Amino acid sequence: MKSVPQQLFDGLELRIGALANLQNPSAAERENLWNAAVDTYYRAIPAGHKAVQVKKDLAERLWSRVPALGKSESAIFRQIYRKIDRVAEVGYLADKRRESAQKKRAPMLTKEDRAALIQQAVFECGGSVDFAWQECLRKKLFSAELLKRYSVPKKRRPRCPKAIRRQVAPEIAALYQHHVRPHYNSNNVVPMTRDWSKVCAQDRYEIDDKTLDVRCRLQHEENGMVKEKIIRPQMLLVIDSKSGKALGKVLIAENNYNSRAAKTLCRNVFKKTGLCGEFLMECGLWKRAKLLGNNPTRKAFEEVENFCTRIGVILSHAIPGRARTKTIEGRFRSIDRLMFGLPGYIGRDEMHIKFERVTDADLLTFDELDRKLDELLNEYNDRPQDSKIMGGYYTPNEVWKNCRRKNADGEVEPVTFVAPQFEYLLTNHCEVAKVGLAGVRFSVASETYQYFDERLVDFVGGCLNQQVKVWFDPESPETAVVTNMNGTDYFPARRIPEAPAAAQTKEDWLQVAKAAAPYRNALRQIRERYSVIKLGYIAPARTTVADIETINRAQQMADTKEKAINLNQRATAESFEENQQRRKVEKTVKKWEAYDRDMELYQRDASIFDFRKPLPPDCPRPGGEDDSFAGERPLTPRDIADFVNSK
Repeated sequence: MKSVPQQLFDGLELRIGALANLQNPSAAERENLWNAAVDTYYRAIPAGHKAVQVKKDLAERLWSRVPALGKSESAIFRQIYRKIDRVAEVGYLADKRRESAQKKRAPMLTKEDRAALIQQAVFECGGSVDFAWQECLRKKLFSAELLKRYSVPKKRRPRCPKAIRRQVAPEIAALYQHHVRPHYNSNNVVPMTRDWSKVCAQDRYEIDDKTLDVRCRLQHEENGMVKEKIIRPQMLLVIDSKSGKALGKVLIAENNYNSRAAKTLCRNVFKKTGLCGEFLMECGLWKRAKLLGNNPTRKAFEEVENFCTRIGVILSHAIPGRARTKTIEGRFRSIDRLMFGLPGYIGRDEMHIKFERVTDADLLTFDELDRKLDELLNEYNDRPQDSKIMGGYYTPNEVWKNCRRKNADGEVEPVTFVAPQFEYLLTNHCEVAKVGLAGVRFSVASETYQYFDERLVDFVGGCLNQQVKVWFDPESPETAVVTNMNGTDYFPARRIPEAPAAAQTKEDWLQVAKAAAPYRNALRQIRERYSVIKLGYIAPARTTVADIETINRAQQMADTKEKAINLNQRATAESFEENQQRRKVEKTVKKWEAYDRDMELYQRDASIFDFRKPLPPDCPRPGGEDDSFAGERPLTPRDIADFVNSK
């Protein structure tokens, strides 16, 4: 069968050459290709070519040039058949499916509709797009056009269309995370690329803590007995930001570090290497601790006083959650690699990765681990590293030596050290406190300090009830220097020890006596001062002025008072006599009542009394035959009393 000439495919080749991507043409480009293929077919038929051969040549050419039109050459051949039949039937190739789908496609949300949907999802629906879509339809928060297009189904819960979900889902996810966790996005953004070319060695130091991935044995005394326990010690490390050189470390045999150990390490590093331009610490404890940052609030650098500001070093604190801003985090990983293989190494993820070979018998002691860490840090400083911060493949010691800051003449600037007479600015801590009768008392690093001196608390020449500055060394706090706020008066003070709660031995009682010395001095000083003040004090006397009216009134009041006393005494005597008479009458009545009872029993049965008749009382019966008051009116207690007295 004769093939179709090449010139009939020129229009199709032009369409193929105009494609931007042969592997994935767009919908409009696909439509143009099929139109060009149908036009080629209708030009070849009048020229006398067979229809089957033309369709076959078109399918072969399209498959070889644009394979994305179908899964195979036969699939493209079948599509050509359908395209030609459609043109012959309706007169055009497009089947209007794209236009119909365009009408059904979800619209782009307006600014108001988008804001309403995002507000519902973030603040009321817990970040759920479907729930927020349902609430917006139920509350009619959308525009009239959107509500008309999307009605609320009766038998099922409405779901947000995919096209609308794609418009708002990323924004809702980011805003909801910021709503529930404000620091989430700030801690997960892409880090900035920093230029370290202008940073020199000793421009900035960094300090951080790390729980070592090595266990060790620690001996401690408990109840007078030496015991041994297994711990994971804490390590505080100071490095230089530019070179990464480890400048000093301290190993702490506790679960947590403290500000006293951190400040001691900083002081030793400054004495050994000199002062730096900036010191970078973490936030939180490092910022609030009095011995370190001494800045519980956000104050300016000039308003904060600590061991760095006194010597001119800028003290900076990292933003919480921004561990990547500190280069020391990467240095810890390099040091961890050197610890691999040490006895007691448990790995970086002890909870999930178990080292079966770790046994308590092979562990190093705390002192042995401390010496081993010194060797590893020296090895780390001498090991070359490929670092952008260092500027190439160098050792930390080489960068520390060669990347010093230089002056305009190219000479290395000298290192600044603290002179011995000014070391108190670096070593001592300054605490502002109020002086009381027992001295000054304050707390630093969870420890209470009390300093006392008799001249400090003196009423005349001291600073009683005044704010003072107390300078002391946390490493040796036995003595301190107290100055007033102006720095004109200086007082040496000694530290008062804590008294034992239960004193038993002689040493304990001596400790109690030392602790009570400030309070005894306060009482003695108050008594002495009171005696001195009272000695020269004469109480003022009131002048007595008595006139005739005052004298008469006083005499009347005295006479009235005397009459009241006499009446009271008389009433008391009469009341006593009446009580005596009443008791006598009651006693007589009780005796005769008992006699009457006995007589009644005797008359019933005389054997009860052995046939002996009961004797009457030795007092007359009240109201009896011999009673002189017997008559028509009833007897009163007064009559009975008079009768008894007369007898």
